[in-house]
Amino acid sequence: MLGNDRFQAIRHRKPAGRPRGEVADAVVDIIESSGPLTARDIARRLQLTVNVVKFTCSRLHARGEITVADTIRVAGSNRPVSRYSSARGASILITDPQPHSVFSDGFQ
Repeated sequence: MLGNDRFQAIRHRKPAGRPRGEVADAVVDIIESSGPLTARDIARRLQLTVNVVKFTCSRLHARGEITVADTIRVAGSNRPVSRYSSARGASILITDPQPHSVFSDGFQ
């Protein structure tokens, strides 16, 4: 019976997340070094298809590793195109090292 209980515990555990692959690592590296880029720009630099990069960016975005910086209009496209940026860079941009006027009584 002990073996059966162990199987039940293993079956109900949430599986660990899939590790990033070579393409995902390369996408994150390029975004971190170059700033916000479209999937087409990333694909051109990595010499990959746009669909592979779009799929990779959507996975990385879902995991919180990259963010959509903004959307732009591109000639020849019917819809706005997303520009991706590093999630680490986004948190750096949001933080403000200066104390706010709300805390002017010396509290920081």
